[in-house]
Order: sequence, then structure tokens, then C-alpha cells
Amino acid sequence: MVKLSQTVMKIGLLLLALGVGISHAASELITSIDKNPVLIGDSLIITVTIDDDVANDNFNPDQWLGDSFEVLNVRTNRRTSMVNNQFNRTTNFLVSVRAPQQPGYYRIPALSLAGVSSDPIEVKVLPLSEAEQTQQNRDAFIKVSLSDDSVYVQQQVTLVARLYLATNLQSGNIIAPQLADADIVQLGKDEESYEIIDGKRFQIFQRSYLITPQRSGQVMIRGPVFSGQISGDDSTAIFSSFATEAVTTATQDIPLEVKPIPANWQGDWVPAELVTLSAEIVSENAAVPSQIEQGQPLTLRYRLTGLGIKPEQLPTVRLPDLDGVSIYPEQPQSSSMLRNGQVIAQKTVDITIIPRQTGPLSIPEVRLPWFNTAIDKGSVTASESFSFTVTPATSLQPELPAQPEQQQPATSTATDMIPSTPPAGTDTSEATTPQHLWFILTLAFASLWLLTLGWTLFLRRKRTEQIAVAGASTTQASIPPSSAGKAWRQLQQAASANQARETLAAMRTWTERQFQTGHLNLSGLREFFADSPVATQLDYLLACQYGTKPNAWQEGRALLRALKAFRQQQPEPKASDIPELYPRNNN
Repeated sequence: MVKLSQTVMKIGLLLLALGVGISHAASELITSIDKNPVLIGDSLIITVTIDDDVANDNFNPDQWLGDSFEVLNVRTNRRTSMVNNQFNRTTNFLVSVRAPQQPGYYRIPALSLAGVSSDPIEVKVLPLSEAEQTQQNRDAFIKVSLSDDSVYVQQQVTLVARLYLATNLQSGNIIAPQLADADIVQLGKDEESYEIIDGKRFQIFQRSYLITPQRSGQVMIRGPVFSGQISGDDSTAIFSSFATEAVTTATQDIPLEVKPIPANWQGDWVPAELVTLSAEIVSENAAVPSQIEQGQPLTLRYRLTGLGIKPEQLPTVRLPDLDGVSIYPEQPQSSSMLRNGQVIAQKTVDITIIPRQTGPLSIPEVRLPWFNTAIDKGSVTASESFSFTVTPATSLQPELPAQPEQQQPATSTATDMIPSTPPAGTDTSEATTPQHLWFILTLAFASLWLLTLGWTLFLRRKRTEQIAVAGASTTQASIPPSSAGKAWRQLQQAASANQARETLAAMRTWTERQFQTGHLNLSGLREFFADSPVATQLDYLLACQYGTKPNAWQEGRALLRALKAFRQQQPEPKASDIPELYPRNNN
């Protein structure tokens, strides 16, 4: 059964080959255009139809058209049909070109392809003065407008393109405008609306572009180009509602004057309509503190906002060097938003300061010059200034033992109890025995009380001196080696894991125990390593901890190497000669 089917198929193919002829040689080449006349700078489609299968490599539209028409793109479609037992193949080349920029008559030359030739076509190019009447007779056209025809270099200018369609859009694409040495980006989303012109209803698609020229001079912006498919009116098609036709349209080149930076301008070039700079203290408390503690970090947030400028054009805010203050800026954060068709750019930077010395501290205002494009002159924006009083760190204040409240003696003192000398002539022997005895007892009690108070004060003072000596001995010489070794192991563990906060805490503890420095805050720790390679690593660690995010620090092993070298260069601490207050009994 299978063999029989294969035999029938072979016989059918043989009969088809004998009865059907195949046409190979091209006999006709036709060229046509979709619009004539055409406006200057507008686009049109040249359709080349040849009744043969022609490869794309055999068709060179640039060489054929020369310099008069600019080739935008080329599309190809092929079709095969059978008529009267003959296979017919047709190749269509659809060439989208831009019309010349000057009005007049231009010729599309004759085309020779696959042994056949087409006829030339004469195209009339109209001036812009006839654009209004010509466009209204078209099913598709584009209008463009510039926000300003004269700008400074790096100043933004907005180009708005409005595509008018009199029929339904099936598919299409708008090619963005072009300008050498300029940044061009689409601004926002497309907008859609409708408009009736002379009784004809048009669907309008609006797209905005932001152009930032980077070079001064008189330039020409190549206008946007639309190429797509719209609903066609082909009554011969079986499904006429699905019939489409290719369409293309463009605009003429747009002139733009780009002025250079003023010769007398100094500093960063910031052309914008408005620039503001604000500063605030990053704190959980809403109130601005008047006092800050020595060695404790304080973060200031500077926010630079510009209207009509890109975020990357905004300069980075920097604080000047301040005496007795370490400054750690963060990585700036940039953002932008679109409001009422204008770009609002913002650059935010957090700067952490650590005061190293006490006293008054003034953070001056930051002043940034910028060029006001609205009034065509320079301007200056400034941030707020801050003033603080840096107080000693609480942890550095000696904690004296609390003095117990001393009982005050009775209002009458011993001297008050001594009677005045009796006047002359008074007979003292007349004093009664009980009164004389009371006086003696009172005097003795007062004397004993004074002796007891003096002895108590003497013992307390001696005890205080012994405690201070013992404390100094403990701080300077009595730290067991195992304590410093444990702190070093904790430091190694934290630094090897690149944990910024844990490393900083362990480094302070190890330094205090290893070098017997007493308590250190951040500024004290920085001063201790000031003249060594450790200072560079410590500065970077502080910048990561209080400037950028903590997990950004990746230099733990480098810090350990610097600390090991520093430790080897330091002499071993000597034991104190002061005897212990309470010697240990070795028995």
C-alpha cells in the first residue's frame, strides 16, 4: 500500500513538471512613489517592483539615488503565484528616503536591475510656506517644535514631535531626532489626543525629547521620522478591513544656536532655570543640637536640586577643611523626576563629621555658583550654616567616688561654748558646782569630736590616694597579657570578616589593653595611630562606617597587616614599680 502511494506521487510530480512551466527571466521593472509633491525634509517611499526573484545584494539604493535623496531604510517582500500553470515570482523593494532640504524639482533616475530598466520620476519639493495646505491632504504627517532656538552648551532644550494620522494606525515606529555631539533622550511617555482640521479627524501621538548639546555653534537637528503601517482602502481585497499600506513621514531639519560658556565664568558650569541647596542634620530628634560630644559622629545631609538640568550635571557638595574635625563624605545619590514637562534633578550627599577637640565649632555655609538660563546671568545658591559647642566626651571624664554627706555639728561650736571672761570684780567662786561640771564635760566632748573628725579625714585621704595608685597600676601595668591577646583575636576575627563596626570596637579595646592607653574615643584612637600606616587604613574604615554603608568595607586584611607592623615597632610595656595595694598571698 505504501509503495503504491509513493508511485502515484511520483507520477503526479512528473505530470506537473511536464505540464507546468516556470518563468525565470525578468520582463518588467516598475518604480513608483507614495507622494508627489513633497515638503522639504519630508520622507517618501519609493517602491521598486520586478517580476523576478532578486537577491538583496543585487539592489544598492544609495548608489542608485545619489546625494539628492537620503536613504532611511529598505524593506523587502517577495511573492510567488501561479497563473495559467505558470509560477510567477515578484520582488518588491520599499525604500524610505528623505526629501532634499531645498525646494525645487528633483529627479529619481532610471533603475537597471536583472536586465530590465525602469523610467525616471520627477519629484517636486515644496517650501515650508506650503506645508499647512499640503499636510492637510495627507493621511500622515509630523509637526515639531523647540522650546528654545538659542541655548548655551549643556543647556537642555525640549523637542516635541506630534504625529498626525487620519486613519487607524496598525504598527509603526518613530525614529528619534539626531544631533552630533549631543545627548538625546525621550522625555516621559507618549501622549494621545484627537484634533479636527478642516472637517478631517486626526489622531495625534505626541512624543517629547530632551536634547543637551555638548558643543557650541550653529547646528541642525535632524527631525524625527515615522515609518509604519496604516489602514488602507483596498476595495479589491477579500478582507478589506484588514488591508494596510506602508506610510512614512518626516520633518525638515531644525536649526539651533548653541552658545559657548561665558569667557568670564569660573567654577562648575551649571546651566539651569533654578538651583537650590539645603542642609540638615540627620538625627532622630527634630531639634538641632546646640552641643555635641567630642569624638562622636554627626551626619549632615546636603540636598542640591536643579530645574531643567540632568542629575549628572549637578556638582558634588564638599565641605572645606575644618580644624580639629575629621570629615567623611558618603557616595552621592542622584535622582530625577518629571513634573509639568520639566526635569527636576537632585543630588544628595551625607557628610559625617567627627570633632577631635573641644570648644566652639562652626560649619560654614556651602556656596555653589550656577548660571540662571531664565535671566541669562550667573547666580549663587547657599546652604545653611551650623554652630555647635563641642563638649568633652562623657567617657573621658574621671568618675570620682561619691563623697558621703557629712553631718554638720550643732549650731553651737566649741568656741561658742566657752563663756566670756567674767567682768572684773566678779566672784567666780560663787559659780555653782553643776554649771562648772557641765562646762568641762561639754569642752571634753567637743575636743574628742574634733579629734575623731580629723582622724577620719586623714584615713579617707590616704585611702583615696591608695585607690588612685592602685587604679593607675592596674591601668598601666596590671592588664594581664591574656586580656590583650583575647582582644587581638577578636580584632582578627572581625577584620577577616570585613565587619566594619565590630572591627572598630575591637580595635579600640585591643589598643587600650595592648598599649595601656586608657579609654580611647574615635578621635583619640585616630591620634594614637596618626604617624603610622595604620592611620590610612583607619581613615578608610571610619569613612566606610560613618560615610558609606558598613558592608562596603573590604580592607580587613590590609588593616591587620598594618597593625602587626605597628605592634612590632613598639617597645614592650614595662611593669610598674608601684607595689600592689593588696599583695597576693602565695602561701
